[in-house]
Order: sequence, then C-alpha cells, then structure tokens
Amino acid sequence: MAMSAAAAAALKKIAAAAVTDKKVAKTIGGIIGVVLFALVTPVLAIIAIFQGGARLDFSALAAQAQSEQLAYFEQVMLAIEDEITAQELMLDPLRAQIIYLCALQNREREDDFYTNYISCFADSQDVFLNVSETFGVIFSADDIEKIEQLIGLAQEAQRGPSGNLHARIFELTAEDDTPLPEGAFSSPLHGQDWKPLVTSGFGMRVHPISGERKFHTGLDIGIDEGTPLYPTQAGKVLIVGSDSSYGRFVVVYYGGGLATLYAHCLRVLVVEGQEVDTETMIARSGNTGSSTGPHLHWEVIKDGVPQNPRTYIR
Repeated sequence: MAMSAAAAAALKKIAAAAVTDKKVAKTIGGIIGVVLFALVTPVLAIIAIFQGGARLDFSALAAQAQSEQLAYFEQVMLAIEDEITAQELMLDPLRAQIIYLCALQNREREDDFYTNYISCFADSQDVFLNVSETFGVIFSADDIEKIEQLIGLAQEAQRGPSGNLHARIFELTAEDDTPLPEGAFSSPLHGQDWKPLVTSGFGMRVHPISGERKFHTGLDIGIDEGTPLYPTQAGKVLIVGSDSSYGRFVVVYYGGGLATLYAHCLRVLVVEGQEVDTETMIARSGNTGSSTGPHLHWEVIKDGVPQNPRTYIR
C-alpha cells in the first residue's frame, strides 16, 4: 500500500494501545510522540550498523532527531491550520493533521500542496477517497477504521481538566435547553487577527510562574492593557467575578452548554444576566490575577469542561 511503513506501524501501535490503555489519549503530544519515534527509530538503527560496533548514544540521537521532527511537524500543522482558515472550512484542524501524520508526512511539497490537501476535506465526507485520488495514497478499510479511532482519541485529549469555576459554570447551565449556536466564533478582539498574538496554547506547558508542568486550559493572547474585548457570538453574561488565579474575569454563555471565559481583565464592563452580542464591549484586557504581563486568557467551555479554542474560533 502507499502509506509509509513507518506511519502504518505507528498507527497500528497506537490503535492497539488505545484498546488496552486509555492513557494514550491524555495528550495529543503523546500521540504525535509515538508517531515521531516510529519515524526516527529506523534511522538510528542504520546509524548504529554503520558505526561498526562503536558506542552510540542512542538517547541523545533520539532526542535530537525527535526535536527536529517536532519542529518540522509544528510547521506542517500550522500550515494546515492556516489553509483551513483561508478556505473558510468548518473543519477541526486536528482531523486534517492526524490524517496527514498517518499518510502524507513523506510527500514532496509544492507551492500549492496544502491548498490541494485541505481541498480534499471541502466537498465530500469521504475525505479518504479524495486524498487517495489526489495523492495516490491507498487506504484499506482497516486503515480507515484505525485512523478514525486515532482521531477520536486525539479529540478526547483536547479536553482539559475542570476546576471550581468550570464546575460552577456547569451547575448554572446544566438545565438549559437552548440549542448550540451555529457557525464559528468571531475573534474576541473584534475583527483583529488573534492568531499571531497567541503566546501560550491549549495543553500541557511549563507554568510561567510556578515552573511546573501543568495543563493550560485556554489560549493566552498577548495584547496591550486596556484592549477592548467582545463576545464571539450573541449570548448572555453568566458570571462576573475575581479570584487570585484568573484575576477579574467574565463568562459569556451562548447556549447548548457552551461558554467562553475572559480572564486577567483590567475591568469588566457588563453585569450578570446582561444580553450581549458581538458589538458589545464586555471588558478591557489587563494583568490581574496570576499573570506575568498584560494579556487575555480566553477559554471555551462545553458542559463545564475546557475545550481546545482552536476548534471553535476561526
């Protein structure tokens, strides 16, 4: 088949582990790490053979190779996200990235490579057929089943741990039967491009104050103090509050269990229960709470559980 042997082997290893050990789904970084290690190991084995028995620092070589692969795949994933945005598709970037990792990581890239790749997701639900026809990558039914399983596990890993505030949001919205809003979120910066301003993403990171590895439940967007902040859709102000972690914050609820949190605000300009839309200035950004500089910490919360904001905002 046209899938690379390394990708196929990694995919089978991940899928098998997923059946017996749910821990594989804790972070998308762990999933990608397994794929990368499968790509690196054959190279190291060849190096070891040509060393003719000389001592080989396998761990150092593996670390270097994985670091280079991670940097490469980071560029790939950002390019995929950018192309999804450019084509204005309502598509979870993670789905496109996983299929790329499993099947296309060794393809020669041309100027229109990512445009052609993302177009495979645009017109049909049968993305595997589209990829096959465009790039000549052949998928068996077993391949497709395992890739879909991997996508599901990766999507599960995009949900962050809940805290006391998240539990309160869930309590306040659990009985609400308002349907989920339609369409993607607009920028909380009212038309300004948020992507180049992200200083810390969703997922595991080294906490800038404690120095410990912790799960970051939102996006940090570096903006000047006093920058106006807006709802990403029409909704209702659910909570206005302040604590030592989030500083001054406001939570806007949209329906269907979906809410957004704006934290570290200089001041909040709305009150609980107020109806708002994308033209309502709800707060100004600040540096309050546990913060190392002016920025907006922005979360998307579904049924009391933090979600990857990049899935919702375009």
